[in-house]
Amino acid sequence: MAETGTIDQIPQPTTEPPREEAEQVAGKSRLGDSDTALIWAWAASLGVHLLLFSIMVALPWINERIGGTKSPTVTTTDLHDAPKRVKFAMSPVESPFARMQREKNKPTRITPDQQGTLRELSSLNKADLSIVGIGTGGGEFSKYGLNMGGGHTGPQFFGLGGEARSARRIIYVVDRSGSMMGVFEDLRKELKRSIDRLRKSQKYHVVFYSTDPPIEAPPNRLVNAIRASKSRTFDFIDQVTPEGMTQPIEAMRRAFRLKPDLIYFLSDGDIPEAELLKENLIKWNRREKVKIFTISYVSAAGRQLLEEIARTHNGQFRFVSEHDLGG
Repeated sequence: MAETGTIDQIPQPTTEPPREEAEQVAGKSRLGDSDTALIWAWAASLGVHLLLFSIMVALPWINERIGGTKSPTVTTTDLHDAPKRVKFAMSPVESPFARMQREKNKPTRITPDQQGTLRELSSLNKADLSIVGIGTGGGEFSKYGLNMGGGHTGPQFFGLGGEARSARRIIYVVDRSGSMMGVFEDLRKELKRSIDRLRKSQKYHVVFYSTDPPIEAPPNRLVNAIRASKSRTFDFIDQVTPEGMTQPIEAMRRAFRLKPDLIYFLSDGDIPEAELLKENLIKWNRREKVKIFTISYVSAAGRQLLEEIARTHNGQFRFVSEHDLGG
């Protein structure tokens, strides 16, 4: 009986697995389920991306089939604070020949005054041209003793200058001092006649002097002896009035700066600083060789000085009396 009780107390082995092995088996089961879910997620993502890529590739073809090729609309945003980019554009370089052609084809605008000047210049005849064998003694060739023909004489002012047939640039330096008051109108008439006889191939200018600075005919330079220029000069002469004293030095200085061939120098009396005037004329005319024709007008007070100036500068002198004016 005692042995039987001992045998009943021996523990019997159980079929239930240990706890650690059960946990390992459960973990393996859970790991297998997550791997499967991850694989399916990757597959779904890849499929979606492939579908989007196919749509993008097919869009241009579909767009062309449906509505033709159209430029996509791009929405832009103006960023005021963003730095601006400077664009440099390379302009094509124009060749010299192309520039010449463009300038040649450009229309020329001519003012009414210029039209009148061109008409008068176009009416030049052979007697007005300073060409060898035509007109006034062959122009500059006459000073070398070559007589090339031509029947015209030189400019005329109170009968002086006819021998200067080669003169092309003539300047009148005229006294307008107060002592000219009673005889100035006669001077105006003769000055206009002299200018009116000038040919279109010649140029001229008028300078009046007195105590004040010289008064010049506009545009203050030599102008062509055409009708339009003469008309403007006549209007200027009519506006000049006598006043002041006889001081011609600055007027003569101005005349030499314009590089004339011939100067008509008219005065009606004694000239202050006569020696200084003579010295300056010699200095200014040392290389220019300008002919100076002098006129003692009505008064013989400055006759001796004017005669000397004419001799020194290869010109001529004339005394004009009141009797000459009346005749």
